[in-house]
Amino acid sequence: MKDFWRRVWGDLRWRAALCLAVVTGFRLWFCTYHELVPDEAYYWLWSKHLDMGYYSKGPAVAWTIAAGTGLWGDTVFGIRFFSVLLSAGTGWLVFDLARRLFDGRVGWWVLVGVGTLPIFAVGSVLMTIDPLSVFFWVCAAHGLWRGVAGEGLRHWVWAGFAVGCGFLAKQINALQLVCGVGWLLADRERRRWFMRPHFWAMVGVAGVCMLPVFVWNAQHGWITAQHLHERAALTEGWKMRPGEFFQFLVQQALVISPGYFVLMLVAWGGWVWRWWVQRQSGGQAEPFCAWMAWPVFALYAGLAWNEAGEANWTVTMLPTGMLLAVVWWRERWGSRVARGWIYGAVGVAVVMTVMVHETAWLRLKPRLDPLVRARGWRSLVDQVDEVRRAYPQAILIGNKYQTVSILSFYLPDRPRVYQPKVGRVVNQLSLWGDYDETRVTEALFVTDALDGLPEPLQGQFREWREVARLRPAAPWEGLRVWRVIYMKR
Repeated sequence: MKDFWRRVWGDLRWRAALCLAVVTGFRLWFCTYHELVPDEAYYWLWSKHLDMGYYSKGPAVAWTIAAGTGLWGDTVFGIRFFSVLLSAGTGWLVFDLARRLFDGRVGWWVLVGVGTLPIFAVGSVLMTIDPLSVFFWVCAAHGLWRGVAGEGLRHWVWAGFAVGCGFLAKQINALQLVCGVGWLLADRERRRWFMRPHFWAMVGVAGVCMLPVFVWNAQHGWITAQHLHERAALTEGWKMRPGEFFQFLVQQALVISPGYFVLMLVAWGGWVWRWWVQRQSGGQAEPFCAWMAWPVFALYAGLAWNEAGEANWTVTMLPTGMLLAVVWWRERWGSRVARGWIYGAVGVAVVMTVMVHETAWLRLKPRLDPLVRARGWRSLVDQVDEVRRAYPQAILIGNKYQTVSILSFYLPDRPRVYQPKVGRVVNQLSLWGDYDETRVTEALFVTDALDGLPEPLQGQFREWREVARLRPAAPWEGLRVWRVIYMKR
């Protein structure tokens, strides 16, 4: 038996598969440890209204959650089930891509690096758009490389399918086509693919897969494009804000881990120096990794001079960015200083990844706690349920989509919960219809704002009074406060 396990561990493919199986088993257990975050509950609501598109995103996350809850019911496990499986698939594809580009040893260390990224530790459990986006990004990179390596048309078709499916989850995945074109153009030998049907098959398949989003948006006034324009903070013009860019760098360092972030930046800078100044490409593999990673980072770094954005926006570049970093630093392994930096970076990342699974014992302030959005909701909703028993005729209104979504999922009877009627589309809930204030006589307004009643509601209801002020049960009572306001026409 000892010899058997030695042989298994010595075969890097079996080692990678074994580690992924163990980690996946742990994640399938751990995914129910924390409550849903509001965005997960929001996407769960989407899955109850299946469509070709949604206000802010493509339909893939809703379709995936519908599949998970179809198997396991409307539970936290059902919602997160496919997130865990997608993370396992991403890990294996990253390992296999690195093995094909370089060798199995690089694949193993890339798998270790990706597995110890703090943002992946969280993203491999929560069911958001990111697990889908990253999985299909790596799928497309895998297919494109094998297609260019001459392994057949099917890999080009697979790459196009993966880009299209990724776009159905997150629009940034369309940028991978641009990345692929840039890589092909950068080498004279690779440019011949533009004259072959393989490349155009990839583009065509990707376009067909993207069609649902475009059809839906054409039917809804292109509201997703408007939303993305607003999210990028471009509605008021472009302004150079160095403070925002610094905030962007800090966010990236925290979610990637400071050591890994520095190692990746140095590897990228070193590769650019070697390619641009010394005119040495290092073969096809390193440029491929660079083209599959850094255009994403460059795009959001550019936008960050205007507004920092969200820390997870760059997540698609991390697998191939980590691969490029592993290859670059492997060449410098003989340096004692380099080994010290690498050991330190891995150590910090491992500690951060372990800690991010449960931060309660750190007693962080809520604004610093990455898990604050997954705490205390069930306790709050149970208290809301007690309050609403005294007002059986009242509908429920939440002050924002997060409140509406959490109430909709955790209330035992899963009632229809509304948001304040404002007369315009502000999110996906607006597209499903508002309450008719002429017919509603009573309502309970649940809000985490502590200042009165929003103006639209004041015009819709003649009387209102606060009937409860709720806090989560210990130990989360200090995280947030909900007010319940009774309103009557």
